[in-house]
Amino acid sequence: MAGTSEDPLEEAPTETPDEDAEAARKAIADVRKSVDEFCAKAASQSPSARPRGSFREKRTLRKEEKPAADDGSKAAELKERLMESEAKNEKLRKKNGELGNDLSKARSRIESLAGQVESLSKENESLKKRSKELLDKPKAAEEAKEKCALLEMENANLRSVLEKLRADYSSLEAELESSRREAEAQGSASQARISELEDVVRKLKSGIPLSEKAGTVERTSASQLSSPLFDCGRYEVRIARNGSYMTFRPDVEGKVPCSGGELSIPALEGMVAFDGPRRYDAYHFNGGLKVVLRRSLSERLSHDAPAV
Repeated sequence: MAGTSEDPLEEAPTETPDEDAEAARKAIADVRKSVDEFCAKAASQSPSARPRGSFREKRTLRKEEKPAADDGSKAAELKERLMESEAKNEKLRKKNGELGNDLSKARSRIESLAGQVESLSKENESLKKRSKELLDKPKAAEEAKEKCALLEMENANLRSVLEKLRADYSSLEAELESSRREAEAQGSASQARISELEDVVRKLKSGIPLSEKAGTVERTSASQLSSPLFDCGRYEVRIARNGSYMTFRPDVEGKVPCSGGELSIPALEGMVAFDGPRRYDAYHFNGGLKVVLRRSLSERLSHDAPAV
């Protein structure tokens, strides 16, 4: 009936957040954790944590630390972009939750008004029947007719309110669907960005430069390297302590001579075991080349894991 004391709009249940947006947020959190771990690793390799050495060793360390500082700034920039993407997804999730609540409240209100309309229709029909029975009693019939007219008017008003609520419901439903599509598109874009950032983090952790690839270098023996990229007379060559990469910089006073694109490096055999000829990727690096000889432990484990 129209005199109902409780408003069904206040009893509507609260819908759960969109699962797609939540999944995207978790994925971004995982990538942010990876970036934080890399930043911590870069910080642990700062100059203060390394032992003192000769003037030449310190100068070499400073040259090798510049890429690490650049990588740290790039990791911080990537982390900031991830946080912005996470904030956008959180806003979309909250908006979806609010629209879901409004939709549920409108549905409850429509159901309540539909019940009232049905009840009034039944009462109207009952009064019409009674009016016919009291045709011989003019006064009672007139009262019944007036009551029927009032009920008809109230019923028409309720129908008008019901139609408006149905229109609002359709509008909310369309807005919710649009918001969901936008969330899905944002989630797909975030996932693509996450994959791109994961690849960048993987390269940074593996020691692979983010610069353009220059070509390949072939190790033909335990101490011999060959490549058309070696086109200078002498090189200053440095090998990472863990044997993961080498750097080559043209230097007229370099200790390693180059002949026909081949370099002979006796110390290489002791740093990196030779198990046969192999090609390595070479990248432009500080006016020279950087050759990655060995992947990181985590990358080797993921690459060598058996397929399920």
